[in-house]
Amino acid sequence: MKKRTLFLTVISLFLLHSCTKEVTPKESKLTLKEKLIQQANDRIAEAELSLQQVEAEIRSPNTVIVPAGSVDALAAAIAAAGNNGKVILATGNHHESNTVMIEHTVHIKGAPGAKLIVDVGAFSYQHDPALYVRNANKVRISNLEIIPKTSPGNTGILVENGSHIRLSLIHI
Repeated sequence: MKKRTLFLTVISLFLLHSCTKEVTPKESKLTLKEKLIQQANDRIAEAELSLQQVEAEIRSPNTVIVPAGSVDALAAAIAAAGNNGKVILATGNHHESNTVMIEHTVHIKGAPGAKLIVDVGAFSYQHDPALYVRNANKVRISNLEIIPKTSPGNTGILVENGSHIRLSLIHI
């Protein structure tokens, strides 16, 4: 009888031990409201970081901001930004009546909704683009919509004898 009791006790202990679960810290269950607040806080943090980056760009001594409604201002802004400078076209329309020459390293960046409206002529056999990158390296043009004033014509970007030219988010 002692052997049987001992045997049942050992088996009971074994079964109890094998049936127990490891206790792990459970993830706290967030309510829907708490999840939405967390998502909003994450987005606010991302927006603040983005704002800091934009403010740093603007504070740079080689950054020139062209206000919306500008007329034939891009060439002067590129010259003012200088080599390795940055030109930011503000949200809105910018008008150019001649080809804009880019002959040094520069970054031309449109703010969201920036549009370059060009009037460089109709189709012809000569090159008459909106933007002409010539003998320049490491030019970047980004986040910009280029629109012809009248007909499609020569609305575009011509690159001649340049290397490491980067065009991104351009809509022509």
